[in-house]
Amino acid sequence: SCMKNYIDISWPIRADMVQYKDVPVLNVTQTKNFADHGMFQSEVCLSSHTGTHIDAPFHVLPDGQRSESLQVIIGAACKVLDCTNVQQAISADDLRMHAIEAGDIILLKTSNSFLPATGSFEYQFVYLAANGAEYLASKQVKVVGIDYLGLEREQPGHPSHKVLLSQGIAVIEGLRLEHAQPSERYMLFCFPLHVVGLEAVPARVILK
Repeated sequence: SCMKNYIDISWPIRADMVQYKDVPVLNVTQTKNFADHGMFQSEVCLSSHTGTHIDAPFHVLPDGQRSESLQVIIGAACKVLDCTNVQQAISADDLRMHAIEAGDIILLKTSNSFLPATGSFEYQFVYLAANGAEYLASKQVKVVGIDYLGLEREQPGHPSHKVLLSQGIAVIEGLRLEHAQPSERYMLFCFPLHVVGLEAVPARVILK
């Protein structure tokens, strides 16, 4: 197939998919059928944070740029970091052991990647601590991605989001990294939907 040697790290969008805090994000309605209309057609209503998606700065910053500012990301400086031993939150100390350089695309592979893509939400997912976000920002990375539907949890004021988004660092949530081996040699292809005026948009994300 055309996808040979590529790894699709996007979350499958389906009726029984994991939904953030178990709040419904997806509704599919059949609007035409073959018997009555001679064709099949459906309508999909989804949250802008459904599955794999990119947050725009406007998500947490009232004066931040909106979804039309989000760019297609194609970059060779993509590193999948092995954070699978982290128990709760990825800290600056957890990140210091990795080679991180300015302009890097950093994907955080945690134990979240081995949680199912369907069923109920895991409230105790591994997240990026504020000091971890500050460390990545200090390294002037270009993109930070994580393998669950949120970047952070239980941090009042959403500091991890604010630190990254205020510095123009793209945040990709909802990656599926189970089949991506930790490596510093990936090429990332990320295609946010070209929707105007929102705080986030779904994306298709591929590794090569």
